[in-house]
Amino acid sequence: MRRGGSILLVAIALSWAAGNTARADDAAGTDESFLSRITILAPVYTRHLPYDHGYNTHNWGGFVEFRLFDGVSLVGGEFINSYNRDTALAGITVLPLNFELSHLRVDLGGQIGADLNEGYKGYNKWDPLFGTLTARFSGTGFEDSPFLNHLGVAVSFIPPLDGAVTALNVAITLRL
Repeated sequence: MRRGGSILLVAIALSWAAGNTARADDAAGTDESFLSRITILAPVYTRHLPYDHGYNTHNWGGFVEFRLFDGVSLVGGEFINSYNRDTALAGITVLPLNFELSHLRVDLGGQIGADLNEGYKGYNKWDPLFGTLTARFSGTGFEDSPFLNHLGVAVSFIPPLDGAVTALNVAITLRL
């Protein structure tokens, strides 16, 4: 199993272990536990624009974010990039624009990080830097089903690294 798969298994185990803590925080109306600051991201879909030919569209892996304060998190993880290379990433996520619509929370911003193991070497003109624009959608205000307050979707736009091709990536998110 690749390390990205291992990260995902650890994330699932942490999620299971944190279930009672998250429900207790939701019931108390607080969100300040250590585990509630952790979000797991699992990429599930990638589309390259204007075309996918020659690129890996199965960018499996896993990321863990740790919220420092509202809108700012440290992030680390590993995934198989568009060139079929294992890539380790560490960086910061900044989501300064936030609003809520009914039971939907929307966070907008971006991420900048460093390619730690040269997974994009030879393809990224900004090597080792790596960045995305990000939109997050998550549940909020579900009193009868608090687990829904922890689930979400992240959509990331990855700017061109080596020409005109860009990528959109969709990940499932789980806030512990």
